[in-house]
Amino acid sequence: MKDSECDPVIIMDGDGQHDIADIEGLIHRMEETGADMVIGTRMADLANMPRLRVVVNKFMSWLLSKLSGQHIPDTQCGFRVIKRRVLENIELKSEKFEIESEIILKCAKAGFRIESAPIKTVYRNEKSKINPFFDTLRFIAFIIKTKFGR
Repeated sequence: MKDSECDPVIIMDGDGQHDIADIEGLIHRMEETGADMVIGTRMADLANMPRLRVVVNKFMSWLLSKLSGQHIPDTQCGFRVIKRRVLENIELKSEKFEIESEIILKCAKAGFRIESAPIKTVYRNEKSKINPFFDTLRFIAFIIKTKFGR
């Protein structure tokens, strides 16, 4: 396969919380809407999502939807399909959990369209690697730098 045939690019967090069977639904949503990026949304079934995660996801999704000018119900979902040309036209600088947010903001700023599609999420007894205090501070700094920086 040639490099030019790798489209779209599939991104999936490595924490075991996503079902590869959902890739088909993400790609179908991209094809039916013409979106440049489709982000999985876990917000249809919150029964097994830890309460703190629900609150943080809803707040961050509201904020990033406002900043991007596009409705995105689950901005923190790491299961996405993105057209190759999007990734070729945005420069990513983040190194930690805020990269999901950076992709959204830069994609929207460049005029690309973002859609969402429902996915299943598998929650086990794993401990999150997100530090609520430090990662929230890093996210706030990222938003300030993105919105008001160079």
